[in-house]
Order: sequence, then structure tokens, then C-alpha cells
Amino acid sequence: MPSFFASASLVEQRLVRPPKRELVVDISITNTENRLRWCLLPATLPQAADGGVFAVETASLIPATTQRQGPAAARPVLLGRFLGRAGFQALLLPGAGSVRLRRLRITAWDCDVAPLEVILAPQVSIGDDDIAEWFPPHPEVEAGADVGMSGDLVWSRRNDDFHEVPVLPRDADVAYVALAGAAP
Repeated sequence: MPSFFASASLVEQRLVRPPKRELVVDISITNTENRLRWCLLPATLPQAADGGVFAVETASLIPATTQRQGPAAARPVLLGRFLGRAGFQALLLPGAGSVRLRRLRITAWDCDVAPLEVILAPQVSIGDDDIAEWFPPHPEVEAGADVGMSGDLVWSRRNDDFHEVPVLPRDADVAYVALAGAAP
């Protein structure tokens, strides 16, 4: 049984160009363990069973609210979108912390809307590197952050030859989260 809670609802679907659709999702994730864990979310559906990633684009998202009040409450949330056949979106959740992402975009290719695979792992390898090396310094999310998806690109990294490298979450918990509001 996963040691986290997650819920998601489908806010909107946009037909981009058949068979491509853009799903707009609100998702809340709570890390119930007292340690930092990376949260991996899908970037596309269906998710690739093979392949890897070759680049990341990291956006700085400004929270609408956090559990802290005052000027320190506006620490941005860093959300990385990894590119490649095994592409995904990632952020670093604090121990016993939660985040709500509003209007997260997921591309769906000619498939029914399936439950979202959500992974929490204390360690994730991207090729020979730790995932933290693919992010700017201090990527931890402020506990209780509530963010929309508008933000600025603040960081990017890619392999020099665009060669995909494997993604390996270690000691991971996985949950499949049904999208509320999605047609069965």
C-alpha cells in the first residue's frame, strides 16, 4: 500500500489535433513519510513502457497559498518536465508535506483517460545521475503549496547528443489515481 495520498480531477479536455488531446488536471499529493521524496507524474498517456529521457525543462510556479503566512509564503514550486519516450513531470515533496497542482497539463494520444500513475521515491536515477542534478539548487516544495501552472522557465538541461538515458525510481511507492470527472 502506498505511503502517500493522491487525488485528481479532470478540469478540461482539449482536442488539439486528432488523435492528440490535452488533459487539464487538478491533482493533490500528500507525502505521509517524514522524508523528502520525488513525485513523478505522467506527461503523456499512455505512458511509455520503454525508452528514457534526454532533457528537462523546469518551471518556477508561484503558489497561490501555503501553510506559512507572510513574505516567506511565496517560495516558488519547481516542476520539471522531462522530455523523451519515458517523459514525466517531477517535483520534490517535503516529508509529511503536500502540494496541489492546478491545471496540470497531460497529453493523451488516442487513448481512453486511464488512471494516472503517481510515483513517490526518495531516490531517482536519470542515467548515471541523481535526479537532483537535473534541477536547480533547492528544489523542495513548500509544504502545503497550492499552485497553478503558469510560471517561467528557469532551468533546462539536456544530454549533449540528445541520447535518451533510463529513469530508475528506487524504493518507490506507486498508486494509480482515477480522474474524477472523467468519463468511464
